[in-house]
Amino acid sequence: MKDQQRVFLCRHAEAQHNATLDYSIKDPVLTPKGEEQAKNIDKAYPNLFETGFLDLIVISPMRRTIQTALFSFCKLGVPIVIHPEIQEAGQCPCDTGSDVEVLQKEFPFLDFSNVPQEWNSKSGFWSCEPQSLRKRAASFRKWLKSRKERNIAIVTHGAFLSFIVDGFRGFANVEVREVHFEGDLLVPSKFEDKVKQKIEGPADPTVKKEEEEIAKKSGKQ
Repeated sequence: MKDQQRVFLCRHAEAQHNATLDYSIKDPVLTPKGEEQAKNIDKAYPNLFETGFLDLIVISPMRRTIQTALFSFCKLGVPIVIHPEIQEAGQCPCDTGSDVEVLQKEFPFLDFSNVPQEWNSKSGFWSCEPQSLRKRAASFRKWLKSRKERNIAIVTHGAFLSFIVDGFRGFANVEVREVHFEGDLLVPSKFEDKVKQKIEGPADPTVKKEEEEIAKKSGKQ
């Protein structure tokens, strides 16, 4: 349909833990390489940066996703929502976000009013248990589907993307894939992404480690 919502999922650019495999870094920032990756998203996906195309940008409240968006999509001047439900799935320090007060000081020009104090607690609704992750992804999809905007970019994380869209596991840094709603679920819009959804594994060691953590909590390992 002509007015069907189009959603563009983007994994963040390379952060410190991706480059070093040091998962003890708390809420890591982008590496210099990651900054360049983010600055060049418009070259890889020029259609997203056409004037007036995107209506909304949704960003995980973690440093690496915020920085990725600031170096890329935020330059477009369209509305931004910082959404805690799309934070990363793991519980390592690298997957644990900073306190709201810290983020407000680092990024005073962004609105964190949608982010509750306990968003980085990794407990309850925010826990890394697979059931909680599925509930969080479903809650986010419900929120997203209710939005009036038609073309929406979402900057999030490798492991959590597989909960937003079942089977989406192989996102490289700054890769973008288009999805749309069929009922209450998001599904790939392009044939090549439907193929990837069936056959691909984790894109890099960082995502693999996060998936192993989740599997252990499920009792699969």
